[in-house]
Amino acid sequence: MKVTGILLAGGKSSRMGQNKALLSFSDRKTVEKIATELQEATDEVLLVTNTFSDYEFLRLKMIEDEYKEKGPLAGIHAGLQAAENEYCFVAACDMPFIQGELIREIVSYLNEYDAVVPNIRGQLHPLFAAYRRSCLESIEACIKNNDLRIRSFHSKVSTKIMKEEDFSTDVRNSSAFLYNFFNMNLPQEYEEAIEIHKIFQNLD
Repeated sequence: MKVTGILLAGGKSSRMGQNKALLSFSDRKTVEKIATELQEATDEVLLVTNTFSDYEFLRLKMIEDEYKEKGPLAGIHAGLQAAENEYCFVAACDMPFIQGELIREIVSYLNEYDAVVPNIRGQLHPLFAAYRRSCLESIEACIKNNDLRIRSFHSKVSTKIMKEEDFSTDVRNSSAFLYNFFNMNLPQEYEEAIEIHKIFQNLD
């Protein structure tokens, strides 16, 4: 199957106090780390942002929200609408430890479902999830009704809630598995991410 990777970089990062996507890990930005994994796991990568100038260095195709000020649901809508492929994977710009191997496993369920959303230790991750373009109509209806919770459209399409046991044993038993779902909203979470990054570097 051919897959489009959709990287969302439209948040205001108000709790972080600076653009989360452009935070540094050694010689790379967070958004670069995520884009690299998406490129490894998908056939095209789209960057959804309303500030193109911030991300020109990535040399990715950039698109903006059709519906402004409607949060990440509008970003998913924009990405799905622009995607060349029916199968898509959405990633937020504040999850620096995502791995292509997990992306491929999540996407594989799109053969049977319209949406595949991980639920790890009781927490849903709709911004590290797979969606078919067939979700567009339901997403647009939610936006027009100003129901902007991402999970609002899940009940309107065929959705797989992917639990830990749905991942392959090798992936699930990896020491890095849970870090795929680590996201940064606060300065202390960025500091924690820096320490995790150092550990991964030492393992390499």
